[in-house]
Amino acid sequence: MMYETTDSLFTGICDAIRKKDGTTALINHQDIPERISAISGCNNEREDFTSAFYTKHNAGLRIENMVVSGFSDTASIYTPDAFMPADRPWVIQAKFRLSENSIKSRNFIVGTPADKSNCPFLSIRDDNTAMGAGVPTNDGTTWYQQTAKYDFSVDTDYWVRYIRDKSDYTLLISTNGFDYENIIQFEYADEPYQDTESKLRFGGYGTSSVNTLFGSIDLKETYIKIGDEIWWGKG
Repeated sequence: MMYETTDSLFTGICDAIRKKDGTTALINHQDIPERISAISGCNNEREDFTSAFYTKHNAGLRIENMVVSGFSDTASIYTPDAFMPADRPWVIQAKFRLSENSIKSRNFIVGTPADKSNCPFLSIRDDNTAMGAGVPTNDGTTWYQQTAKYDFSVDTDYWVRYIRDKSDYTLLISTNGFDYENIIQFEYADEPYQDTESKLRFGGYGTSSVNTLFGSIDLKETYIKIGDEIWWGKG
């Protein structure tokens, strides 16, 4: 392709960056070198991650070797399709690490802002000392949730699995990706409310800084499984 003007050249470069890192927002010209450097560190992992994802207010987000960081109260990633497993079992796994412990709550997996009550959620609370797990009530207006004590550390890798099997919900956490500890387990007989589609978000839902993940998520070991099949993510 021939670029006849400087503007068209910059547009082509920015389009190529967005295609590579899965973003959609405009890119400031002064940020182009850093964005290209982040892509060059992917080592083809982006091509291996076959599931699409989108960004929400992505200013500050960085993707390097498929590790997403730079989340804020407005910046997160989310699945392109609605999470509506009906009565099938599901597993949500995420590998993450925290970079600071000054925020009291981090809803780092939750529904999109307008319809967040239609998805299960995971949240770290109380200065890294607890993990919450919840599902919407059958009218979709409030949460049914449980919280358990767990001491998180900054700059430490954690793997979390949130599992639904029939009416049982279980939250497991690992520090090595192999050995998992049962943190929360509860029974919820009502079917999750699903009258409105909702896409799962990773990194918070953009209402205030207390709902932000201050850290990173490794997409290479993050997935959503419905039944026996990977629905989203690499797995």
